Amino acid sequence: MNRLKIVAIGFFSVLVVYILARLAIFAGVAPVQILPVEMVLKKFGLNYSFLPELFVFSGGIIGALIMAWVFENNTTAGKGILLAFVFWFIAMLVFAPVADLGLFTLRSEPGFLLALFVLGAYLIYGTLAGWLIGKLVYFESGVGDEIRFHSKQEE
Repeated sequence: MNRLKIVAIGFFSVLVVYILARLAIFAGVAPVQILPVEMVLKKFGLNYSFLPELFVFSGGIIGALIMAWVFENNTTAGKGILLAFVFWFIAMLVFAPVADLGLFTLRSEPGFLLALFVLGAYLIYGTLAGWLIGKLVYFESGVGDEIRFHSKQEE
C-alpha cells in the first residue's frame, strides 16, 4: 500500500513540475522552447508525441521510489533536495552531453541558464516529493515499517 502512495507522490510531484515548466515555456520565461528531455529524444530521432511525458513521469515515479528506498523513514524535504542535486548532477554529466548540449549545457544556446532551469525543476520536485513521502507515507505509519524494501525475515 505504501509503495502505491510513493508512486502517487512521485507522479504528483513531477506533474507539478511539468505544469510549471510548460507554463514557463508558454509564457516565454524559460530559456528554451521545448522540454530538455525532448532535446535528448530528438537527438536520437525519437520525436514521438508521447515519449517526453512518458520519460518525465516515469523518471518522477522512479525518483520517488529511490528516495523512499535510500532514506526510508528519514525522508524529508531537505533529503529530497539533496537527492535532486545528485539527479541533476548526473543529468548534467550524462544526458546533457548526449543531447549535444555539452557538460552542464554550456554548448547550448541558453548556456548555463538552461542548467539552472533544470536545477530549479529538480529542486522543486525533490522538495515536494521528499516532504510528501515523509509526511504521507512515514508519518502515517509511524516508522515506515511497511515500506522497507526488505522482508522482516531478513532482520
